[in-house]
Amino acid sequence: MIEIPQAVWKKVGGRAATRIVKNSDEGKDKNDKTFKPYSPDYAEKKAAGKASSKGVSASRQTSPPNLRLTSTMLNSISAQSPTKQGVDIVFRDGLKVEGNAKRGRDIYGLSTTNTDEIEKTLMGHISKNVEKYARESIDIKIG
Repeated sequence: MIEIPQAVWKKVGGRAATRIVKNSDEGKDKNDKTFKPYSPDYAEKKAAGKASSKGVSASRQTSPPNLRLTSTMLNSISAQSPTKQGVDIVFRDGLKVEGNAKRGRDIYGLSTTNTDEIEKTLMGHISKNVEKYARESIDIKIG
């Protein structure tokens, strides 16, 4: 079995977490499908800058929905605890993630694009190591 170093898993996790946030910014869920729109009432409040607490810097984008009112939830997504077997993608603001999932904006999980990127990174590491050990044999005769 091929051993994948922690550093590679850390890289994979960081890219996966970043991709989840980018998908959300593009209005896409964990399955690369477009988010359900915000309710008309919430969209109106967000567009007017009245959906967040007073004095809090907030996004006013409503189309596509991007789950980035104050950025707290999306900024809390990170890769942690890489081992030689994998890495954890942590959603520290889980209640907000769950609430958005119930409203048709589910970001918890990995999209096809994300899994393809993970596979590409891991295959790159594996093929680099296979090339290192699968070089053509050289016979050296002395005397």
